[in-house]
Amino acid sequence: LLVIVAAAIGLGVGLSSRTNEKMSDDELSAISSQVPSMTPPLNPTFNPTESLQPTIDISLCEEANAEFNPSEQFQQTLLNIVDNGVSVSTSFDISNSPQRKALCWISYFDQESVDAQSSRLIQRYTLAVLFYSFIENSRNSKFSRKNWISSSISECDWEGVTCDSDIVTEISAINMGLTGELPKELFTLRTLVELDL
Repeated sequence: LLVIVAAAIGLGVGLSSRTNEKMSDDELSAISSQVPSMTPPLNPTFNPTESLQPTIDISLCEEANAEFNPSEQFQQTLLNIVDNGVSVSTSFDISNSPQRKALCWISYFDQESVDAQSSRLIQRYTLAVLFYSFIENSRNSKFSRKNWISSSISECDWEGVTCDSDIVTEISAINMGLTGELPKELFTLRTLVELDL
């Protein structure tokens, strides 16, 4: 937009200096071809390999691969989770553990942009650990990425989650076909008053 404005101003200055002279058709054509068009191209190009978000190989993160270079967000989130006693640091060293997968998801794919120091990050991480704990063990589960681990919406809008002022108070996943053990992280949700699984 700035380029268009600058070109228009430059064009106006050039034209005003020649007000007493008549321009030839060739001169007018040359000037108009230099002015950017405000009309979008008829066939816009789209490259499906281009991504709006930075891409990473999530498997390196989830596998705790030595080649994985953690981001600052990853490191700050990990520190917050451990410092608050939500998960022990050794659980992140285990390749593909629910804790490791939840940390990778929150650090690299979650679009909610929850601050690494936020208490809301803790509850979002905890629900992600719950998801990854059950999804691995529940082959026929209705627990899916469509209704949980939705990166663009609040965890309070995930299916079966009830909140009061953005604080999780209830989780109901009855009839979702879940099997497995409750992760200890779930017990850090101190405001949780009802759990139906």
